[in-house]
Amino acid sequence: MPIPRNPAGIEKLSPRLNEQDLFERFMDEFGGGNSQEFTDVIGNQLLIDRSLFENSKGEWKIMKGERAPWLLYTAVNIKTPDEIWLEPRKAWRCG
Repeated sequence: MPIPRNPAGIEKLSPRLNEQDLFERFMDEFGGGNSQEFTDVIGNQLLIDRSLFENSKGEWKIMKGERAPWLLYTAVNIKTPDEIWLEPRKAWRCG
C-alpha cells in the first residue's frame, strides 16, 4: 500500500455549505463551470460534472454519509490517484 498523502493546500469544507455551493467549489478544482473534460494521468478523458454527485433519480447525494467536508480530497484523488486499476476491455455485441 502507498504511504497516505496529506495534500498541502486542500481545505476541509464547511458543513454549512449547501449542495450547489459544494458542487461549485469542487468544480473550481477543475476550472469551474458545470462540466469539464479532464484527462487523467494515463490519458483517459473523464467528464467531471454534477452526475458524479447525483443518485439515479437526479437528486443530490453530495452530502451523503457526512462526506461533504472532504469533497476536495476527491478532486485530489481524481487528479493524482495513488493507484489505477485497469480492466480488460469487454467486447460488446449488438443485436
